[in-house]
Amino acid sequence: MKCTVILYLIVAYLLFPSLLLSSEEHFGRSSELSKFKPNQNLIKVFSTLIKKNPSDYQAYNKRGVVWFYNGDYDKAIFDYTRALSENLNYAEAYCNRGVAWFFKGNFDQAIEDFTAAITIKPRYFEAYCFRGDAWYKKEKIDLAISDYNAALEIYPQYARAYNNRGFIWFRKGEYGLAISDYSSALEINPDYAEACSNLSWLLSTCADEQYRNGEKAVKLAERAVEINSSVTFIDTLAAALAEIGKFNEAVSMQEKAIDLYKKAGGKVKLAQYRERLNSYKNNKPWRQYFIIRKVIKYEEKKIEAKSAKVIEKNESKQVILRKSHSNLHNTYPYTIQISSYREKEKSNRKAIELRKGGDMAFTSYAHIPGKGDWHRIFIGFYKSLSEAEKAAAELKKRNFPYADVRIMPYAVQAGSFDSDQELKKIEADLMAKGYIPHIAPDRNDNSKSRLLIGAFKTEEKAEVVAQRLKEKGFNAKIVRR
Repeated sequence: MKCTVILYLIVAYLLFPSLLLSSEEHFGRSSELSKFKPNQNLIKVFSTLIKKNPSDYQAYNKRGVVWFYNGDYDKAIFDYTRALSENLNYAEAYCNRGVAWFFKGNFDQAIEDFTAAITIKPRYFEAYCFRGDAWYKKEKIDLAISDYNAALEIYPQYARAYNNRGFIWFRKGEYGLAISDYSSALEINPDYAEACSNLSWLLSTCADEQYRNGEKAVKLAERAVEINSSVTFIDTLAAALAEIGKFNEAVSMQEKAIDLYKKAGGKVKLAQYRERLNSYKNNKPWRQYFIIRKVIKYEEKKIEAKSAKVIEKNESKQVILRKSHSNLHNTYPYTIQISSYREKEKSNRKAIELRKGGDMAFTSYAHIPGKGDWHRIFIGFYKSLSEAEKAAAELKKRNFPYADVRIMPYAVQAGSFDSDQELKKIEADLMAKGYIPHIAPDRNDNSKSRLLIGAFKTEEKAEVVAQRLKEKGFNAKIVRR
């Protein structure tokens, strides 16, 4: 009887891969995929059930889970597919197969399976979270955040979604939001080693010193190592020790991490671990920088270097933009208006709420003759009409029925920064005075970010806001977005 109970407990545990699924690349600083190897007798158990009843889709699914945790993803996919051939509405099999595709690196197929699972079972919060992971791997950051938000809306106690969303906030430079999400994960599950490690890593290595807290980082890392002495968590503890100046201990801990990693046959991250070791030997704490700066990530596109006339529609008439291709490449004249309020505070609250959800929202003052003063809410900035219209269509699917593409080529610039700390300070000052700015790449220097206020059709309309900002002590000037 005892053996039977244990067997059923193992099977029940296997049915929830979210309990073990972890990968450093997309969950932040998590442990390696669990080395847990289910007893091979389980394969025989489920194979026997299948032999007795070849239509037993649950047995196929369970055997697939065992194959998955043994690292045989192809056999797992085969069994999940067999389960679905017997029951096309088996959401769990779609989700499990999606996880297997994910670990094989086929993120498009994974997304397709997670979406199928959600279609069958709309409140399947684990599937939303897994799909968010896949979106992240495809660098679809906003879609990833949207799925994590959906998972948490369905199940607010889902620590894993908080942890994963926190990692994306960290990557985007939204350190305060990352800390909040990691902390929420730990409030739900104080023994969540990955969240302990992720929060410790941020508090130790954050490029913005105002968010660093070495003493707290050490305690969190020690807790992570206590729960699971994985190489990753030991590496985190070394960084925390270096942050509080205990470089000898940091060196010893990092050498331990490297030794364990080499013994396990690891090669991919060896150079990273050694680079950190050298930093600690030189009495320098580690600092984490990311390519994704702040709220935005954009790709440079190749454009032929010759002049042209580009014709695109604005909201009312055809507009002829007589620009060279290179100039068009460096401007973002399009944005999407989603709403407008008379009350400035209401508009600001809504924009801040949207930003917390991952949307690049900002506000803009407008005086409309005969209707008075209004405060518009915009999302994003785009180079082309087609790009903006595509984004607007996605917003409408998310229940923003009034999402409307606008051509607003001008903004008021409050500075261009290569320091996140300086940018954050000016951004905070602006928000304290009732302005919700947005961040855009500097057209002349890609290493810098511009802090922009509003979006306007003409320089004359932008001048009203520019003058008000100058009166409040800001170095404001009108620029093309």
